Amino acid sequence: MIGARTNGMTAIGVLYGYGSEAELRDAGAHHICAAHPELLGHCVA
Repeated sequence: MIGARTNGMTAIGVLYGYGSEAELRDAGAHHICAAHPELLGHCVA
């Protein structure tokens, strides 16, 4: 989150592995995905 926010990028958290939804939101996530396939919906071609 820090790297994305510092560099003007969209920060996206995914709810597997490290961190809870609250932790990701508190860290500055713009979007939270329940699983990695949802990431595609946030990609810009």
